Parts: sequence; C-alpha cells; structure tokens
Amino acid sequence: MELTSILLLPFKLLFWIISSKAFLWFFSIYSLLSIYLLHHIKKATEKYRVIKPGQEKFHEQYNAFRRLDGKYWNFFQLYLGAIFLSWIRIVLFILSTILCWFCCKVVCGFKEPVDLSLQQRHRLSQIGCITGTFHMWIFGIRWTTKDVDFDYSPYLGTDYNKENDSSKAISHICNHIGWVDIFTFMSQEGAGFIARAEVKNYYLIGYIAKCIGTLFVDRHDKNDRNSALNLVIERQKEKAEGRSNTNLLIFPEGSSSNATALLEFKRGPFINKNYSVKPYIILLDQNTISLAMDVIEMGYHFFIVICKPCHHFDLVSMPVFHPNDWMYQNSQFKGKDDWKVYADCVRDAMSKASGLPKSRAVYEEKVTYLKILREGLKIPSNDEL
Repeated sequence: MELTSILLLPFKLLFWIISSKAFLWFFSIYSLLSIYLLHHIKKATEKYRVIKPGQEKFHEQYNAFRRLDGKYWNFFQLYLGAIFLSWIRIVLFILSTILCWFCCKVVCGFKEPVDLSLQQRHRLSQIGCITGTFHMWIFGIRWTTKDVDFDYSPYLGTDYNKENDSSKAISHICNHIGWVDIFTFMSQEGAGFIARAEVKNYYLIGYIAKCIGTLFVDRHDKNDRNSALNLVIERQKEKAEGRSNTNLLIFPEGSSSNATALLEFKRGPFINKNYSVKPYIILLDQNTISLAMDVIEMGYHFFIVICKPCHHFDLVSMPVFHPNDWMYQNSQFKGKDDWKVYADCVRDAMSKASGLPKSRAVYEEKVTYLKILREGLKIPSNDEL
C-alpha cells in the first residue's frame, strides 16, 4: 500500500461515517434537538441577560454576580455552533472523561483512592494535567499566563522572602468564575479543589475528583463546613511536612462571580498563619460571551460555551506569598484576627496586581439574588429602592 493511500485512510473513514445513513439520521435529529435546546435556553436565561427599564438599581446591588454579556449572545452564531460544533465537543469530552476515569482506576488498583503513595498521587496529578489540558482544547478555551513580579514589601516588609517556587506554596488560590477554572487548574497544576458534597457522587467525575485530591463540603451544613476546614488544615500540614505532593487550589471567595471584582475572602487557605499561598487571578474579556457562570445554570452555560468556536482569557500569576511576623504587626490590616490580616493583605495585593476592585459582596447575597430571579419574585423598581 502506498504511503499516500495510508495517509488518506483517516479521511476516507471520516467520509464514510459522514456519508452513512446512520450519521445523517443522528445529525438531523441532533440538529433539531440543539436548535430546540438553544431556543429554550434563550427564553430561560432572559431573566439573567435582560435588565428591564426601571430595574437598573436593583441589579446594580448585585453587580459582582449579575450577567453582563447579554448583548453578545448572537443566537444565529450559536445555532451554527450547536449544529456543527457542539456534538463533536460533547463526544470528545465524554470519551476523554471515560479515559481519565479508567487511567485513575488503573493507578489506584481499581479501588477507592485512599492511602495512596506519593508516586501514585504524582501519577494521578499528571493524569489530571493531561485531561484538563485536553478538555480546554476540546472546548476551544485558550489563555495567556502573565507572570507578575509583584512587590509584597507593603505587606511583608522590605526583607520579605522572595522565593517564588510554586511547588513550595502550601495552597494555591484564585478568584472563582465557575467550571472553567476547574479545568484550567487541572491543566496547570493537576490540582484538587474544594467542591460541593454532591460532586463526589457524580458518575465518573466524582471518582476523578477524589483521585486528584478534591475536598468535599456541604456549604448548607455548618457542621460539615467546619469539618471541611479541618480537612484543609490537615492537607496543608501534609504538604508542609512533605507527606503529600498533591496541590490544593482554594477559591477564597467561596462563590463564583462574574470576574469584575474580588469578593470578600474566607479563612480556608489562611487558617494557618505560617503557610504560604500562590495567588492567581483570572481576567475575562467582558466584551464577548462570558466564561463566568455567575448566576446562570451550569448546564445552560456549558452548552452556550461549547457552541462558541473559541474563547480566551488572561491568567495572572503572582509570586508565592510567604507570611511573616512583620505582616501581622505592621501592615495596614494589623489588629484583626491573624487569618483576616493574612487574607486582607493577599486580597489587596491581588486587587492591585490585576486592577480588579475589592467588593464587599458575599455568598449569601448571591443566594438572595438567585432566589429573586429564579423564583420569579417581584423586582423592586428604581423608585421603590
């Protein structure tokens, strides 16, 4: 067989699949279903995307959570993406997830991922990196990493530790925009996360999440939240003592936003006053369909994202922040609890490095906003506020 014929085999196979009656039936049915689904999403998300006249002040109260990309939802382009692009991405995503799950099973000896050796954890992190990178490629999401040599002297004094080996950071932190940043940091660090308790029961994904070192918390259960904090403390201790080589990424805001501001930080990554953190900031292009999930349902947002050919964002990488006694005694945030001083110093540095303003918004405000929008409650007019 000639070399040319061999090279043409994949294209001949693809042509055979596309020209088969089974594929044509699949493509026709899928096209109709995707058009119907987009039409449904268009109606269901109108309450998030469209601000009616006289309601501007109400939505401005929740500025860090509301959708800002409504005018960029070009449904003609999304229909084309749904018909010709989304099914390919969904199939590849499912296949790569199954492959990742199988590889994790092999590394763990087809058992639950407990009592793993450092070598097993390292292999699982590598699998997470490869899978995260492939998923981002599938979705057409690209990013530019911008390393910022930020001066921490206002927070740590002039003689602060300037070592910037990210592997020496006990925790990695970043602002939270939604499901996209999960895959971003899987590809960057092979990192585990703090996720909702329900995630560990998701088919395939739950097992993968456990393998890469994810911690699970029921954010509606106060006792479970305290238990999760203890798990974070233990994980940080394992990393500091060299008993673990698994990176842990924590979203200190505790909730996803629309990436226009930094929310108040919670104490998770700052609970130990001596453990370092590696800050990242995701900066989104606000003049296109947003990668931020903010208030929109995850399923709707996922489908809209995969219908758009490509996306791009900037990832700001800051030096490792090593807390010291000078920070607690002399920084502008001194006088508060140690974790709060630590958190406020890091948040202020991230704000200045990224240009994102600091917001006082908290998760509870997002819950209120969601309840009003999703339950169709009356939105007060500007005159009523």
